[in-house]
Amino acid sequence: MQLVGLQPDMSPLFPHEFSGGQCQQIAIARSLATETRLIVLDEPVSGLDVSIRAQIINLLEELQSDLGVSYLFIGHDCYAALLRRGTWAERSFPQSFRGLLSALGDGTRILLSVAAR
Repeated sequence: MQLVGLQPDMSPLFPHEFSGGQCQQIAIARSLATETRLIVLDEPVSGLDVSIRAQIINLLEELQSDLGVSYLFIGHDCYAALLRRGTWAERSFPQSFRGLLSALGDGTRILLSVAAR
């Protein structure tokens, strides 16, 4: 929990006792517990205040630098992006949801196939 900025004494709290940002930090910690190399982020900062959004994005960048994880960002506006090793490896702006999968680049397809195993 400390890796994502939460205090250990928060572990006995109930879900309704956490803020939106803390819930995102918990979700990130849960994904890191599997020692994954790819984290799929579905609207990771939607519904959060601007300052909390910045904190979550900064946390993701720090974790990427420290742990070498890659991220696949997905937005409900049919946008997908892959952040790998600190740079935007792929960005997709398909015209429809059906076009999303066909618009993904080879790097994203490979990462998703590995993550599915």
